[in-house]
Amino acid sequence: MTSNKSNQTIDVDEVDHHLIHIYIKSAIESQTEEERKQYLTEALLSYGIRFGYSLNELARMSDQKKYQDLSDEYLDLLVSWLTGKRLTERADEDERRIVLAIESIEGMGEDNSLGRLAASSILKLPLGHPRRDVDMAHQALLNNLGRCSDHGDIEGQVSTITDLVKYKSESKDRTLELIQEGQNLIDQVSDPDIRRNFQIQILGYYIQFAITNRDDGNIQAQKQWTMKAKTIYDQLITENQGNSHYMDKNLYLSALLFEIMEEPAKAAERFASIINSEKHHEGEYHIAAMHEGRLRIVLGEYQRGIEVLEPVVPIFEELYLTAVEDTAVRDAGKDFSKVVTNLAFAHACMGQWQEAVRNLEMGKSLRLRYRKALRESHRGQTILELEKKLYALSRGVSQESERTTDRASDWLGEQISLQSRVLEEYRKQRPVLSSKLLISPSISEIATSLVQDEAVVMMGLSFKGTMIAVICPGDENMPSGHFLFEDWTKGKLAGFLTGGEDEDGWLFANGAPELMIDRQQALDKLIDGFEEAIGKPLGSFLKHKGVHRVTIIPHLWTRLVPFWALPSLVDFDILISPSATNFITSRQSVKVLHHKALIVADPTLDLPVSLAEAEASGQYLASMGWDITQLIKENATEEALYSAPP
Repeated sequence: MTSNKSNQTIDVDEVDHHLIHIYIKSAIESQTEEERKQYLTEALLSYGIRFGYSLNELARMSDQKKYQDLSDEYLDLLVSWLTGKRLTERADEDERRIVLAIESIEGMGEDNSLGRLAASSILKLPLGHPRRDVDMAHQALLNNLGRCSDHGDIEGQVSTITDLVKYKSESKDRTLELIQEGQNLIDQVSDPDIRRNFQIQILGYYIQFAITNRDDGNIQAQKQWTMKAKTIYDQLITENQGNSHYMDKNLYLSALLFEIMEEPAKAAERFASIINSEKHHEGEYHIAAMHEGRLRIVLGEYQRGIEVLEPVVPIFEELYLTAVEDTAVRDAGKDFSKVVTNLAFAHACMGQWQEAVRNLEMGKSLRLRYRKALRESHRGQTILELEKKLYALSRGVSQESERTTDRASDWLGEQISLQSRVLEEYRKQRPVLSSKLLISPSISEIATSLVQDEAVVMMGLSFKGTMIAVICPGDENMPSGHFLFEDWTKGKLAGFLTGGEDEDGWLFANGAPELMIDRQQALDKLIDGFEEAIGKPLGSFLKHKGVHRVTIIPHLWTRLVPFWALPSLVDFDILISPSATNFITSRQSVKVLHHKALIVADPTLDLPVSLAEAEASGQYLASMGWDITQLIKENATEEALYSAPP
């Protein structure tokens, strides 16, 4: 048995060696630089450092310059890849990079010139990623720092200190010591990129402490860290004056610096400069647009805010819709919601309520409409099965791992996780959907679904205040009622729900029963606050219009507010809908329900507020004679859901 296994290993290694040399031969014989780079890229993504070993050995043994030139080109490609450059559209490319990084650290020992780049690749992974081995990466950085110090490599020392600061690998005190060590060495560094990267990381580190102290109310400490940051920023400006490339890279941090210095106009101009410099080539200018758009609204420059935000909505939309894993969906959803909500407020402040309503609605139902369109596409079932598998993998549910690659033909690919392989298949299967499927309904489309004494109330919250659009039958380009309550910001209204700093509000009364909060008192505070902010002006308008039935489309956490209990709204028949799209769809349905309801609450055991909502819904429907089936907590399994009565 041992002999057979050994022979099998030798056979695989021989095939491995043969295929690597095919790549080398193909690259050497390439007619164009693009073709040669393609072969090198395929070899790198398949064999990693093994390809480099073979190529270096061939270059060492041969006296032909072409092999050494190819080896140098491969090394440049390897370094750029380890620093984060994407070479393909593969969904598993990032993990292939990590496999190579781990192999590099484990296989090349402490005297490893690639150790810093490999460690950086690992630390760039999101928190919670199974391959984000912080201890391994941290030790690799420390080893590299020691190696550079022993060899008198000043630039290597500063670069490694830069990474230790960037990834917060050390304690605050030790990090400040490392920063001082780097500052003592920086005058001996001639490479402008290394100098700039070091200064930028220090600047970012100081800005972080300034923001933290500002949020904690420690104004004195905020000023101290801000001044430290300003000193580094001035050094950057002095050293890079006239160099547009460096200045572009510094603009992000300078914009943040001016923001914490409470100079929004200067911050907005910095973000505008980023947009102008990166709009027409590769770069994340959409992030700068998100920041500038918000600042323009702060400054009351609404038209500029619209001009900045509208072009980047499709970018944030795609990032949101194509996200699969929970964390990615949440993060992309937050950014998308910020962009479309701020855009809605900018339009509302300009009196452009048609656009305001469309953008506000987009943030409430877009992903639901997209998933519906996916289900109805010709690959819908395949896509949903892949999403189901990805969701299970993201929650740690084990799945059978069927290898689709062999070690000889794809050394790195054989080590790729099942999750990355499923993501790659998901990317290939996802169809391109018509943008018409994702357009938010207009005011007139909403109004057409209403009867004579009915209205839809759309709410939006932001730092700018609260916006409300009241749509009645016959409305076309303008809602019958439109309000902007700038005194009632999102933060101020949130205080009614949370209880502010005391954390004794309705949210905690329901979500944290162990706190023993007086629920009635918390509910009274919530109702009193929303009655003053929204109930009184809204109720007065609805009565004036002769409305009796109201469908409220809340925004964010306002779905937890019992609007029907507000004194000024108790006389209305109040319904809640998650979105205008959902409201219209419900009116178009002709299917008659036979007075049965299935209520699911807290299926993931971390949604305590849903229990209160389920109880209220169940009591309400039961009072009207409905047959209620409830699946609560552990009983809310997928099997139970599908087997529940229709």
